[in-house]
Amino acid sequence: MALLVLVFLTGALTSLPTVGARLGRGLVLARPLYVVSAETAAAGAVLGSSVLGAPVSMTQSVTAGVVGAAASEGSRRVRWQGVANMGTAWLVTLPSSMALGCLAGLAVRWL
Repeated sequence: MALLVLVFLTGALTSLPTVGARLGRGLVLARPLYVVSAETAAAGAVLGSSVLGAPVSMTQSVTAGVVGAAASEGSRRVRWQGVANMGTAWLVTLPSSMALGCLAGLAVRWL
C-alpha cells in the first residue's frame, strides 16, 4: 500500500504543470497554489473513495479541486461557462457509455 501511495503521489506531482496548463485554458486562471491544492484534494478524495470501495475519476477529482481552490479566492476567478460545459459532458458521458456498453454486449451475444 505504501508503494502504491508513493507511485500515486509521484504521478500527481509530475503532472502538475500539465494539469495547470490544461485547466488554465478552460476553467480558471490556474496558479501553482490552485494546482497543488487540487492535487492534494484529489489524492485525498481518490484514496478515501478507494478505501470505501467506491469508483472515482482522478480527472474529475482534480478538476473539481482546481475549481474549488480558485473559487476560494472569489467566484470571479472561475470561468463558470467552462465548468458548466464540463459538467454537462460528465452528465452525458456516463449514461451514454452505459447505453453503448449494453448495446455492444447485446451485439456480441447475438453474434
